[in-house]
Amino acid sequence: MHLHDCFIPDRAINSLVFILITYFFIAQASAQSTRDVSLKTEEPQNDYSAKLEDPAYFGRSGTDSSNSVALLEGYRPKWYSMVTNLPGDLTRFATTSFQIDKLPLSAGIAGLTVGLMTVDNRLWRNERSLYIRSSAFRSFTDDLVWAGDGRVEFGVAGVFAAYGLALDDSRAIRTGSEVAEAILASGIVDQLLKHISGRQRPQAATEPGGDWTFVPGQLSYLRHEPQYDAFPSGHITSATALLVVIGENYPELTWFKPASYVMMGAIAMSLDAYGYHWWSDIPLGIFLGYSFGEIASHPFSLNLGHGTSGESPRLLFQPVMIPEGLGMGLSLSL
Repeated sequence: MHLHDCFIPDRAINSLVFILITYFFIAQASAQSTRDVSLKTEEPQNDYSAKLEDPAYFGRSGTDSSNSVALLEGYRPKWYSMVTNLPGDLTRFATTSFQIDKLPLSAGIAGLTVGLMTVDNRLWRNERSLYIRSSAFRSFTDDLVWAGDGRVEFGVAGVFAAYGLALDDSRAIRTGSEVAEAILASGIVDQLLKHISGRQRPQAATEPGGDWTFVPGQLSYLRHEPQYDAFPSGHITSATALLVVIGENYPELTWFKPASYVMMGAIAMSLDAYGYHWWSDIPLGIFLGYSFGEIASHPFSLNLGHGTSGESPRLLFQPVMIPEGLGMGLSLSL
């Protein structure tokens, strides 16, 4: 039997590539951290437990989280923290998302979603046409849709955890735990909204933009999931949560956040072309992923809604030209 006669599933190859990329990413980040550690003064390990119990140390009453960031260098969550933290994460999401100062962001997400609904069908037809005609674009799209699958994100979390346990790297362990936590927490809200909104996927749409069946029967939902589970996008939620957690835990990698924005935009375009989601399913999904990524990666203090620059995160969209005509570009400014 020749080597080319052996059948290796594409997904198995993709999984191996993702594992290798994640491994080398952690190794490179850890090497850079090791080079920089001599510039920092580490706190004694036996001080952690006492300071973990001191809310004032983490700036709960303020916005300065520098102490929290410093302490997190040695913080290692319990193996079950990703589950036991979920009630607190959901509570923090509710209390931080529905505040007066968050109204402009909420209004922006709602306006962007409604605006995209008016061009959803045209954007999908254009991208779907390119998907059908171009094998290269189709292959690219299929891989990115797979990359937004929650199973991939959990796999990346597992690689971080395995690396951390093998090399006694607290940050890698923490990142793996927080990725899993963010995906679980955001998934709860995402699934709740899907079961309420009941929007058709593009590939199953019976009318332009897809039909909405608010609070569909659960038996029908389980039997005909593509008829009801488009809004919001769980793929982009999981992908955003993953990228936010990694970016927050490895801030010295200045290239990572810009690369994340490109990745999120590419995944969003692929989801539309594939027929899983409309463009208007994306903004709320990004917001959920970003929010829970921030919550999970800042277990002791959180200034949700403000990035490192101190400005509120912004969702931006603008028309772009693609070979088939008009397209839509989407970005999240953190």
